[in-house]
Amino acid sequence: MHIQKTGGTSLGNMLRRRFAPDVCYPDAFEDQRPARRYPDLTPEVVDLAALSAEQRRSIRLLSGHFPLVAQELLSEPPLLLTVLRHPVRRTVSQLRHAQRYVPEFRDKSLAELFDLKRERALLMSNIQTRVLSFDSLEESFRVDDPVQPDRTRLETAKTNLQSFDFVGITEEFEASVRLCEQSLGWDLGRTRSDNAAPTQAPDDPDLERRILPEVQLDMELYEFARHRFREAVERLPRESRIERWKKRLLGR
Repeated sequence: MHIQKTGGTSLGNMLRRRFAPDVCYPDAFEDQRPARRYPDLTPEVVDLAALSAEQRRSIRLLSGHFPLVAQELLSEPPLLLTVLRHPVRRTVSQLRHAQRYVPEFRDKSLAELFDLKRERALLMSNIQTRVLSFDSLEESFRVDDPVQPDRTRLETAKTNLQSFDFVGITEEFEASVRLCEQSLGWDLGRTRSDNAAPTQAPDDPDLERRILPEVQLDMELYEFARHRFREAVERLPRESRIERWKKRLLGR
């Protein structure tokens, strides 16, 4: 479950190396998907729902901007993996991505982009809590009037997060990959950073302060996830946590 601007592209690409292309989605059905810029305001679950039941049964790796509720479309319960990121940093990265790749946004400052109400509601306001707490597929389809989480949905998101087989943290990506390997029993190879832009401070020094009220629920969810992540890392066997990392760093 790739939440935008959390490092999901990197992890997804590492996972894809373990599967044949024809059982990975969206790769296997790329020619059947609408031509859209990445990321798009339309939830990718719309494309998934449009596949036939037979096509969905053939998927072995599903990796994209899907809310948790999208698992209802699958033929069997999946292993669940995701990565969470510090909400303010994630939002700044989302703004920079829009500024860089959406032509009509290129002349706008990050602060001006943040002031666009529709984009803020859909892509910035507690998005990590939202995609983990939808009640139904119909809710996830609402792009003109997107669901805005409350504290009840935050608790739902926390409960749902505990059902995941792996939850990583963007700011601790190397350790996250190692924990993912341990959780799945796979060797994912060298840690890669794909689709990552250089880290930069916002051009408006006040922007991060303005973002914070929009992501308060996500901040609580992130701290909850980070606490569980650190507990999981501490439970790793010493050889996995230290010696394997040394070997990887030395290229052995």
